[in-house]
Amino acid sequence: MYISPKDKEKELLRLWKDSDFSIFLNTFYKYEEKRHNCEIIDINKPIYNAEGLYKGRQTLDISSFGMLACEIVYKGLTKLTTDENPDGVGIKALRDYLLNEKPYVNLKILASYLKNNHPDIRAHNIYVQGLAKRKETIRENLSNSRVETQYLYIQQLNDIQREESKGNLRAWKALLTIDKKLFDKKIFENLINKELEGIDNIIPEEGLLRAKQLLKINKGFVINAISKKIGVKPKDIQNGIKRITELEETLTDLLLSEPEEDENGGSFTEFNKYIFNIREVKKELNKVSVDIQKLEQFFKTSSLTDLLDTFESEGLTNILAGDEDTINHQSEKIITNNKMKWMIKLQKEELTEENIYAYLRDTDITAVKRELRRKMRQGNADIASCLGLVNGRKNNKNSHCHTSVSAHKKEMEIKNEKWAKQVLVKIKGKDNEGVSLQEIKTSNQLKQLANMNSIMKGYELYAEENDLLPLFITYTLPPSFHSAPKSLGFQKNKEWEYSKHNCVEARKKISEDFSLFRARLKKIPEFRGVFGLRVNEFHQDGCPHIHALMFFPKSYRDKKGDTQDTYTKVENILSDMCKDRKGGNGYDIQIIDKEEGGASVTSYVMKYIRKSLQLINPEEMDENCEFTKYRAMLSASGARAFSFIGSRGIRGLWNRLYNSDAKEFEELGDDWQTIAEEVHTSKKLWNNTKELNADEDEDNINDLKRISRNHTVNALKLLNAFPADKQRYKISGAFTDTENKYGEKTKKQTGYVLIDEHTEEFILPLKKFDVELQPTAKEDEKDFTGIRKQRQRKTVIETLSPVFNKMNKKDINILGNIFNSNIADIYHYCDRAIAENSNKNKINDNNFNKMVSLILTDSREEAPPLSMNAFDYFESEEETKKDALSVGIIALEALRHLYEPHICP
Repeated sequence: MYISPKDKEKELLRLWKDSDFSIFLNTFYKYEEKRHNCEIIDINKPIYNAEGLYKGRQTLDISSFGMLACEIVYKGLTKLTTDENPDGVGIKALRDYLLNEKPYVNLKILASYLKNNHPDIRAHNIYVQGLAKRKETIRENLSNSRVETQYLYIQQLNDIQREESKGNLRAWKALLTIDKKLFDKKIFENLINKELEGIDNIIPEEGLLRAKQLLKINKGFVINAISKKIGVKPKDIQNGIKRITELEETLTDLLLSEPEEDENGGSFTEFNKYIFNIREVKKELNKVSVDIQKLEQFFKTSSLTDLLDTFESEGLTNILAGDEDTINHQSEKIITNNKMKWMIKLQKEELTEENIYAYLRDTDITAVKRELRRKMRQGNADIASCLGLVNGRKNNKNSHCHTSVSAHKKEMEIKNEKWAKQVLVKIKGKDNEGVSLQEIKTSNQLKQLANMNSIMKGYELYAEENDLLPLFITYTLPPSFHSAPKSLGFQKNKEWEYSKHNCVEARKKISEDFSLFRARLKKIPEFRGVFGLRVNEFHQDGCPHIHALMFFPKSYRDKKGDTQDTYTKVENILSDMCKDRKGGNGYDIQIIDKEEGGASVTSYVMKYIRKSLQLINPEEMDENCEFTKYRAMLSASGARAFSFIGSRGIRGLWNRLYNSDAKEFEELGDDWQTIAEEVHTSKKLWNNTKELNADEDEDNINDLKRISRNHTVNALKLLNAFPADKQRYKISGAFTDTENKYGEKTKKQTGYVLIDEHTEEFILPLKKFDVELQPTAKEDEKDFTGIRKQRQRKTVIETLSPVFNKMNKKDINILGNIFNSNIADIYHYCDRAIAENSNKNKINDNNFNKMVSLILTDSREEAPPLSMNAFDYFESEEETKKDALSVGIIALEALRHLYEPHICP
């Protein structure tokens, strides 16, 4: 039977009459079967909805994530609590519920989950009275009707389903709708402001600063020491410090990415996620702040605070990490900053030669790196002192020097040895293969120890011959300079302050005190001839002290002419210097009596000298070794291992004579020849003892050594080593005027001059041979030693220095930029030998001519123009050598043309 659409519509209206159909459908079942051009519906598959699933009226295999989505959909689509829906909470209540109970909820992610996994779940179901009964009636009629009329009822049910589906909101879409409804701009702005209030004060500012500084230092031993003092695990401190940095970055990113409304309004999810992230950051900050507050309290009383503030003020905290990468990075940064400072300064000041010297010095990366390494070594030594780690406790591996400092010393020694192996020492003017610098260093170090032993034995014998009193004096600094002294049980000394008592200040203080001691000795005429040796040594807490072996006359006369005891006077002077000290005298004096078969006088100081001169393979150096630690502390404090008293410069002169031969003195007069003969004889006799058998020839060996020492004493007398036994002539250093690598005028020692009673001068050259250093790398290979670049810099500065007064600000800017990098091109024009050769080989090279010609069209102030072509200067070699100014002008013009200003900062 055919029913028209119009009749069907009338039938549906009759079925729906008096019925308040909802847009939501609880359940119905269907299956499709083609019959009479219609669908046959049966009870088979339910249509799920958020309410049914949340209330438990429907059962579906859905995750807790999905059930949370259904809960929000159900509660979010009910504006008010009703009898039918007692759990409906409304928009405001749902917003509060999500913000406080479910702050992690992301409605967009929930919607995406439902859409991908359960797209057919409807949003809501409201039971309407009579609806279920009407559908049941249709189904009964369907089951009881004839086949020919069944399609009418099927069509009715299909149409009911279709109409209801049109208005039935899917759950995932409902979540997106709720996301928009929950948003309230004013509420969220207040919430954000409330969450951000006080967030900057969670981590103490001072503690945060110190934490960041510790992160820059990145030293495990520092963290470990602090952790013990504040009762926090080292890992917690390290992780906390790193976490703070991460949280700061996260918070900064959050503040820069606050969500905004779009054309469709705001999103609850975006703002909720934003607030949730802020809360998480605050939670983490509060967790970390507990340890940071302890850290802050520690730094309030620690001397480490002053150290870090000092390095921070100079922007050098990071170099305390101690690695070369940091040193290289920081040095480049300093060079860049120095260039900018000079450019600003020179805008206000006139350019002078002194400014050029200072500019080149400030932009010398080699010098900057050297200074940074010095500060780094000093800083690491002082950090250990600040924490009281360097002490004499039993089994403490950090006694005398912290192992981090000695480990760096070993690293530098290995690096220096590697560098020396890549350098050859060649005699100038001779065609020779050269000798490895490392071989020469090794040989010299062995000789230096032997030479020091010879000099000290000579001192001892001279003292015996002249019946002098040998005093072994130990002088220590006041208690405040000791970071962890034995008197305090090796605990941290609270009086120790970084700014006053660091290793450099300690070195300066003890030098000043010893100078004062010697000055007071010299007030007594008989003591002006005192001589000896002073050595620097370190206590177990790293504080320096002095051992001095000094030879005095046994007595002296006071102002009244009465004879007085030397020992008593020396002790009185030291006692007076230390009279204000608490907890110890600060000095010790021993009279050294050489007993038969006992230790010699010089043995008291030679054991300290061996620490600095003993030959040690850097690869085999142990950071816990006494010698390694000693040399590391000398390097950190800038102290010398030893120095002579009363005979300054004797060591260098003795070494020169020891390595000389008789031919060198044939033209230097009788005095030099006599001195050299005494030294050579002493050396020869001592070497002869090494060829004898110690057991069989003991007497001969002793005789040879005694005669050798007699010659040593004679040589020392002739060299004016003893203040009270001067010769008729004077020996001093011979110096010549020169320029350093920055162009500054300075003096360089070229030898030793002997001036006799007739004022006639005889100069012994400083070196036996005039040598030069060359890298082992070939000319076409990279030079890792830096020697070629140093030579190029020296040549460039020497050539340009005569025209420094003609340079302008652009010129030195260019020179500063190429000084540490591409200086080879200008070196080509500065080197006179190359320039002269260029005249022969490149005189017709137009490009070369163009490079060195004057640039008269340049808008800046130029040097005075030359009256001839640059090559005219090279046509006369003699004229070129005489006229340094002319060569300098050529080099200056080449500098201007070779390097364009665009490379300057």
